[in-house]
Order: sequence, then C-alpha cells, then structure tokens
Amino acid sequence: MGKLTTINEIRAKLVQEHGATIGCPMTTGIFAWVVANAANEAAEEGRRDATPYWRTLKSGGQFNGKYPGGVEAQTACLEKEGHVIEPGKGKNCQK
Repeated sequence: MGKLTTINEIRAKLVQEHGATIGCPMTTGIFAWVVANAANEAAEEGRRDATPYWRTLKSGGQFNGKYPGGVEAQTACLEKEGHVIEPGKGKNCQK
C-alpha cells in the first residue's frame, strides 16, 4: 500500500527543498494534473513505472475529479492498493 499525500504537502516539501518562501497552489495543482495525465498515458502504454498520481489528494483528503477517470478511477486505484475509503463531507469525497 502506497503512502497518500496532499497537494499542500507537496507544495510544502518543494518550498523546503528549494529554500523558497512560498509555493504557488495554482501552479502546483496544474503540474500535478500534468503528471497525472502523463502517468495515465504511460500506464495505458503498459509501462509499470508510472507515477502513482491517484495517491495525491486535495487538501482535506478530497479526491481530485480532474485526474484521469475522475473520482471513480481514483477510488478504484486506492481500493486496489488496499486503502479504505471513508465517506466524508464535502465535494468529491463521498463514494
């Protein structure tokens, strides 16, 4: 089972690693989307080394409906890895 993270945790790590004072949430989100789509294409081509983008959640633990296949695909990938999805409050987090 792979470790889950959020876009905000990725931003914080990038800021820390590069000695920046701030990381743009919009830019980080855009690049996460680019990575997700590139990884999905790689997986469709049969590559097994694709980035597990489905483990990246929005802040608050919400799924990202803009990732390939939407919330349903992200849920399926996480459940396949053994993660338990708990219904929550808010948009895109209920099964």
